[in-house]
Amino acid sequence: MAYSGELQAGTKIGNLLIERQLRVDGCGEVYTALIQPPGIRALVRVLSPQLSVPGPGLQQLLGKLQKYANCRNPHLAQMAPLNQMADLKRWLIVTSVGNANSLAERVAQKNLTAPAVVAIMKQALTGMQFAHSNGFIHGDVNLENIVIGVDGKVKLLNFAFAGVSLADRQASLEFQAPEILSTAQPTMGSDIFALGIVFNKLFQAVGNGRFPVGIRRVAEKMSTRDLANRFTSMAGALQMLGVGFTEDAFEDAQKIISRNYENTRTIQIQVDREIRRAETRSRIPLLVSLLILLVLGYAGFKKYSPLLMGKNIGELSTTITTQAVQLGKTVTGIEKLEAAKKLVIDTKDAANEETKRKLASAEAASEGNAVLNEEPKREQ
Repeated sequence: MAYSGELQAGTKIGNLLIERQLRVDGCGEVYTALIQPPGIRALVRVLSPQLSVPGPGLQQLLGKLQKYANCRNPHLAQMAPLNQMADLKRWLIVTSVGNANSLAERVAQKNLTAPAVVAIMKQALTGMQFAHSNGFIHGDVNLENIVIGVDGKVKLLNFAFAGVSLADRQASLEFQAPEILSTAQPTMGSDIFALGIVFNKLFQAVGNGRFPVGIRRVAEKMSTRDLANRFTSMAGALQMLGVGFTEDAFEDAQKIISRNYENTRTIQIQVDREIRRAETRSRIPLLVSLLILLVLGYAGFKKYSPLLMGKNIGELSTTITTQAVQLGKTVTGIEKLEAAKKLVIDTKDAANEETKRKLASAEAASEGNAVLNEEPKREQ
């Protein structure tokens, strides 16, 4: 099929089967596709005609792409061999994605946990550190361009090797470092800033309170608008992450929170069950009394004498009075259960406050370690 300005779903280019267009930006178009065989998901960027014009600029771009394709790191998405559309000589950049989902999708699914976010931070920082050490600037870090596979492995993709236009930069303004808003050239510092914004969004998705202060401070120092106080390298962020976080301490804190929640939740369930049972039992005497009245009303007046009926009604009155007394006791029991339930809730709040105080103490100690180690890192 000849290229007509937009690739349609079902278009085949070599072993690529185009699925749909994701976006159009200053560098061209981006599509989802399948690599056949074996049917691996991929992202396909079609470079704009201006970027595909033969010359020094194109040769420099292709050199960067080939160098990246030759780099192997578990946290960088693999780039397939470069292709060229012969009819209009448009270059394709094909990046393998596999069965991974973007962080934007994971946030929308609301299934992230605090330990998972910390693992994502470690892997993303490691991948970006490797990229920077090999001379690669990402330039377009956001929730869409970081994916996580079913095995939990995090990968960075869609490096902006062809640059990012000012218009495209404005479209993703919240991820852009202030110092590059008026320029077209991203830097290592702007990558650090954008990745810090990504981490902050993950914190918000899970709940900031679920993370120790030391963890949140890493993202804060990465995403500060003051360039002088921002990390100068991913290595510094990784080092601070190690000081402000120990897996054992973090997991222990999570277990304490989970155990307190489960215990109080179990008690609440038991109280609710007893209240429902008491409410059900309280209705039985009234239903029985009504049933007796209906039976007597239907048959009693026809078969018994007024005297006997008067006796039956007197007995029935005594029965109803007795049941009413029992009903009053049951209602009192329900009120007591409701009070017990309130006590459980108050106990849960007190337990949570105690847990928070313990976590705050642990975080304060961790924070102290971070402060002691921060000055040497800044000099580095």
